[in-house]
Amino acid sequence: MTKMKWRDKSKEILGIIKGNFKKDIYSHDRFEKEYWNTRSMEYLKNWKETSEIYRNYKIYICYNFAHESYVSLISEKIKNKRILGLGVGLGLEELHLLKMGGNVIFLDLSIQMLKLARRGAGLYNLAPILINSNAHFLPFKSESFDMIIGTGILHHLNMEKAAPELARILVPNGKAIFIEPLEQPEPLVYLRAMIPVKWRESRGGGVLSKKDLFYLWKNFGRIKIRKFHVLESLCRISNWLEDRRKAISNIDRLLLTAFPLLGCFARAGVIEIQKIRK
Repeated sequence: MTKMKWRDKSKEILGIIKGNFKKDIYSHDRFEKEYWNTRSMEYLKNWKETSEIYRNYKIYICYNFAHESYVSLISEKIKNKRILGLGVGLGLEELHLLKMGGNVIFLDLSIQMLKLARRGAGLYNLAPILINSNAHFLPFKSESFDMIIGTGILHHLNMEKAAPELARILVPNGKAIFIEPLEQPEPLVYLRAMIPVKWRESRGGGVLSKKDLFYLWKNFGRIKIRKFHVLESLCRISNWLEDRRKAISNIDRLLLTAFPLLGCFARAGVIEIQKIRK
């Protein structure tokens, strides 16, 4: 890649991280739908590999300490709970809860991703309820769910619009639990934009910003964040580091326990939100 092309690519990545593409939710949702429909075709084209992901889903949903923490939280006391999986994608975590006997609805903007999730669940003779909708205008009555879960979905949303909707459909004292990429200090943001590592998701993503967290607190009332990924973010730079992700994740856990202030450099967080506002 030439210097000029990489400079343009860096500007685009910086715009993604700052959430520039989420301001117009209508064009954003159209783009996201097209992007994830296309991604689903890639998974279906390589169904043999994709089916192995479903058959070994426990490995994929707990591949580091951040995801282990997330899965542990969403798996607590799910009996008789009405659960919404928001932006399910492959639906691995939702599949996990279904297998535990949870009452889970799968929601995604992409109808093709929902079909893929249904096919994956079919490997276990499960038939989840599928809802094709965006998260900015949810097709549910108020107080329809006891819990909402999502893996890397909030940072794809315009939180000023989405947070009131999420709070509306949750029962009083209900919880919403997510795992998300977090906003980092400005110098790290610019550094990330300059590093020649391929951006691995849609332009409609980015990070969950401090402003996004404010909108969640404003609409729900209580928010708790467990932070992860300080050194682990480096795993994306090389396959050698990627192969040692679990060990690096363990070092991160020790560092963040010993030095909590390092949390300001964390790239990922498990977000636990409780609705205490009316």
